[in-house]
This record gives sequence, structure tokens and C-alpha cells, in this order.
Amino acid sequence: MKISIVMIEIMVLLMLWANVWVFHLTNGRTFSQVSKVPPRACALVLGTSPKMKSGKANPYFISRMKAAATLYHHGKIRKIIVSGEKSPYYNEPEAMKSYLVSYEGVPERRILKDLVRGRVFFGVKMFLRSLM
Repeated sequence: MKISIVMIEIMVLLMLWANVWVFHLTNGRTFSQVSKVPPRACALVLGTSPKMKSGKANPYFISRMKAAATLYHHGKIRKIIVSGEKSPYYNEPEAMKSYLVSYEGVPERRILKDLVRGRVFFGVKMFLRSLM
């Protein structure tokens, strides 16, 4: 019983430390107003499923697409790299690109698909190469 309480206390302390660490790392790097976002060459948008298990639209997917489109339309980014899981029957980058073009009015030529099967590391490498 005493060990369980100690383990819970350690887990709570680790969670608190993690929150403080993330806050420290992101302080001054998160923005609540588009006007405050510094311009960049491109943005990397990490994938998520367009639909939930219920078949309804995934609000996280829509929020990511709208955020990327807003940055593009306000001149904060020139290109969007969409990265995510890709298999023969499932393709997050294609779904993301399609949504951005069809629903958000982002020109197709401004969207780059990460073609490496769901490897975020390669998406980041592609992002860095696009900056050069």
C-alpha cells in the first residue's frame, strides 16, 4: 500500500515537471493571434485521421487544416508540407491536401506531400530541405 502511494506521488511529480518543461520550451513560441505569427517559408502539418471511428469528421483534422490555411491566406507561410500515415488503403497526406485545396482554397502547387510512409522524421527533413 505504501509503495502504491509513493508511485502515485512520483507520477504526479513527473506530470507536473513535464508541464513546466513544455511551458518553458514553448514560452514565446505559441501565438493566439495570426498577426503575431512571424512569417516563414513553410509549415509542417502533422497528420491525423480525417474521420473518427464513428464516421464523423475529426475536429483535430479540421482544426489543423484550418490553421494551416489561415497562416497561408494571411501570408505567414508560402508552402504547406502535409505529413502523415500512408498505406495502400489509407493516405493522410492526400486527404489533407485534398481538404486544403477543396475546402480552404489553398493552391495545389503550394502543398507538398510527405511521401515517406508515416515517418515524421522524414517529413521534418523534407520541411528543412524546402527552406533552402
